[in-house]
Amino acid sequence: MILDDEVGISSVIEEILMARGFKVDTAHSQKKAKWLLSRTEYTVAILDLGLTSLDGTAGLDMVSYVRKINPDTRIIVYTGNDNPDVKQLAIDAGADMFILKPGPVKKLELAVVKFCGGSQKPA
Repeated sequence: MILDDEVGISSVIEEILMARGFKVDTAHSQKKAKWLLSRTEYTVAILDLGLTSLDGTAGLDMVSYVRKINPDTRIIVYTGNDNPDVKQLAIDAGADMFILKPGPVKKLELAVVKFCGGSQKPA
């Protein structure tokens, strides 16, 4: 599952992962992400922290939410917020990996492949 309010970025990630054979669901709001999480057990969740907030941390609560709903879901935070304190907060909330935007999407792709163990489960 991808949660990112930037449609262009989430579309690129979705296309890359689908080309690798992964089933991908995308949400552009926390409300939609929670709806998806209530219906599907994801192997990986890619979460943006910024989501429309000025301080770039609105998505932090989603990290905790995903971890609570499904402790086995691997959480990758993919965000433009390079504040080391925010990174630590995300890790403390349960993120497995923190990748900065606009970093190479290839790094994100390889992380998903690694976390899925080569399976084609929902990402």
